[in-house]
Amino acid sequence: MAARPFDLVLYGATGFVGRLAAAYLAARRTRQKLRWAIAGRDATKLATLRDQLASGAAVHLPEIVVA
Repeated sequence: MAARPFDLVLYGATGFVGRLAAAYLAARRTRQKLRWAIAGRDATKLATLRDQLASGAAVHLPEIVVA
């Protein structure tokens, strides 16, 4: 079985609830490193969200998946 690139993919990340979930995931530190991605239809909105998440202190930034 091939290894999965991500443990979690958050689809709809640019919506209201998706933004809240992304902020929660980015701010939480876990003992195991979570490989996660934000996903949606608009790459520009996803990049903007990722930049907004980066403005927080000590966050783990996700990868971007356009679906």
